[in-house]
Amino acid sequence: ASLFVYGLKITGPDVVLDGPIMDLNIALHYGAPDYYTRLSATKPTGFVLWIDPLLVLPFVNGQNNMVYFGAGPTVVLSSFKVTNSGSMMDLTSINVGAAFSLGVGYRIEKVAVRLEGRYYLERQSYRGLQLSVQSQF
Repeated sequence: ASLFVYGLKITGPDVVLDGPIMDLNIALHYGAPDYYTRLSATKPTGFVLWIDPLLVLPFVNGQNNMVYFGAGPTVVLSSFKVTNSGSMMDLTSINVGAAFSLGVGYRIEKVAVRLEGRYYLERQSYRGLQLSVQSQF
């Protein structure tokens, strides 16, 4: 299912580990994916939360742009409530896996715009597309 997520991306050295440039991504989808509607007599509710710190490895690096690869662990927490045969079911899981990204970034003064293709390996593998607008703080 396609999910629209809201997130926070923090980038820089000393974000997660001292030294290397890393991205800390926290993304949230609130609501249940459409396929849970078939399982539930009432409207299912829930959320999916992704947390992944990725080591950023630029392989094209200009003054205002870069192309990069990212890799690191990911933790995915999902929790959904569905009603099946008159009983409420709580479907909660925590999965640990790996996340990979291939992206391009462009800086305009103090604002960076980044577009990334993402690949996740956990219980299942899936792809994502992430658009980020970042500012300096």
